[in-house]
Amino acid sequence: MQREKNIFDKPLVLLIDDVDHFYQEKLSAMALEMDLSLVTLEQVDDFDRFAEHAVLIFVNKTPQKLTKAAHFPTLKMKNDRIVCDILAFADSATTKDRMSWLSDGYDGALNREFVEYDTFKTMFQNRIHKGFIHLENRIQQEEYTQFKAALSASPDAFIVLDNRNKVFFVSQHYKKAYPVNGHKLVRGMDITAAFEMLCAEHNVFPGDTMYDIMYKFWSQPKGEIEFSMGSENIWRLSAAPLPNSRGTIITTTDISAYKKQSMALEAALAKEREATAIQKQFVDMVSHEFRTPLSIIDGHAQIILRRQASLSKNDMTERVSIIRSAVSRLLNMMEGILSSNMLKTGKFEIDCKPFDVCSLIETLVNEHKRLSDNVEITFDIQNIPAFVNIDGKILTLAISNLLSNAVKFSEGDKPIIQLSAKIDDDALYIDVKDNGMGIPENEIEHVFERYFRSTIASGIPGSGLGLNLVKDMVNLHGGDVSVESERGKGAHFRFWIHIA
Repeated sequence: MQREKNIFDKPLVLLIDDVDHFYQEKLSAMALEMDLSLVTLEQVDDFDRFAEHAVLIFVNKTPQKLTKAAHFPTLKMKNDRIVCDILAFADSATTKDRMSWLSDGYDGALNREFVEYDTFKTMFQNRIHKGFIHLENRIQQEEYTQFKAALSASPDAFIVLDNRNKVFFVSQHYKKAYPVNGHKLVRGMDITAAFEMLCAEHNVFPGDTMYDIMYKFWSQPKGEIEFSMGSENIWRLSAAPLPNSRGTIITTTDISAYKKQSMALEAALAKEREATAIQKQFVDMVSHEFRTPLSIIDGHAQIILRRQASLSKNDMTERVSIIRSAVSRLLNMMEGILSSNMLKTGKFEIDCKPFDVCSLIETLVNEHKRLSDNVEITFDIQNIPAFVNIDGKILTLAISNLLSNAVKFSEGDKPIIQLSAKIDDDALYIDVKDNGMGIPENEIEHVFERYFRSTIASGIPGSGLGLNLVKDMVNLHGGDVSVESERGKGAHFRFWIHIA
């Protein structure tokens, strides 16, 4: 027998009990011409394996080994993958013999000498052609069956349309999803008629938004859309053209889990972005607020360095006290940050406790006044007890920033800054007024925005964080801040915070 690696490369003609190789010799030329393999069966157990690939089978009925051991038409009936004809031949058979073979299930019964006739080649070719057709049909049917099984096993639902938008194939998913009308989705049905039938089963009719969206897709299937039929599930319809313009395959996929994962991922990314922004804001805030007491320390240290010979003992003592006070405030800020959750969250937390507001105001005014000898700073405190239940660090940050800004933007021969404080209706009000440059009218609404710097700030050191920080801090304490200003006539800032 031929080596099996090449036997199934092309359709074959199976020879049974060709003991003297008669049929092998007579058929070889025609088999070569028609690109067939000639295979001689050696044992009955191999019959199914070879016959499933055969386009014609020859059986020598002259009593031989294999024909005595098996009845081949019966074996064919038991295996629906064998689709070719089985022809019976014998050296000399009577009409009665041939009729008997035909009644036994053979598809043809001939005498051996018939092979020598000229008409045998035509008969052989016709039988081979018939066998080709049956074999190809069987292969296509098996492929179609496998195709349907694969689609049914898929979690996605499929509809295949021909090039006229008629239904060619529908997966079992639709019959389960539409128990009333799913069985009516048959080959040849117009897809728009199928769409309207299934919509009616779900009580979706023309005029509904969902109907209009879906009708547009199904009438000319292309691209993809996502939709929900009122349930928690979200579906994606995807249409893709088949090769050679033979139609369209439409896939319906349940993307609910994907959407949930996508939303969860987006939420996680948003949280990460928020955490990054908060961390940056925290770093900006800490660096900005450390800069204020450091500037006071550096300013007074420079004055002492330049004028130490001319400074009086009292003046020297006062400036050193201011430096020590600023250092103490800086250390308190650092300690407060390190001992709180700020390092973990990047957020300030309200920590209200009895706090000496009057002493803080006096200290801050004195620090800024002594740092800028040409600026007059006054303060007025009304109706404020010795201790107020408030967050001291927030109050310190807010007042320091407003005073520092007022000093930086003072101008003229007699710059004056007025600070006033009062308690009214369980709230502490702080006002800081100056007669400096003022703010252009079109910029007032932007002064509390992060990183905003006024056009008048050219050449003046700053980062655009101070006023934004003031607003954030007083908002955190349940208060607010506002400003009134006119270019060339100074600015009036006011903030208030709740007293706990």
